[in-house]
Amino acid sequence: MNEVHCQTCKFWTGDRKKGGQGECRRHPPQCAGIVPVQNFISNKSEPGIVAGWPSVGSTAWCGEHASAILM
Repeated sequence: MNEVHCQTCKFWTGDRKKGGQGECRRHPPQCAGIVPVQNFISNKSEPGIVAGWPSVGSTAWCGEHASAILM
């Protein structure tokens, strides 16, 4: 039986041989929060957006798995 989890999905960007943590790139990066960022021109702190793909383990799974071509 084939295992259907993130490590075998084409949208996962981790180390397929070692496993561990990776990123799910199924959807565009999502906003993770707003943090203060130093503007070096005006020398003032301004709000900045932090965005990224979700970090997921190699053995996690979801309902949108798409098999990767593993070589």
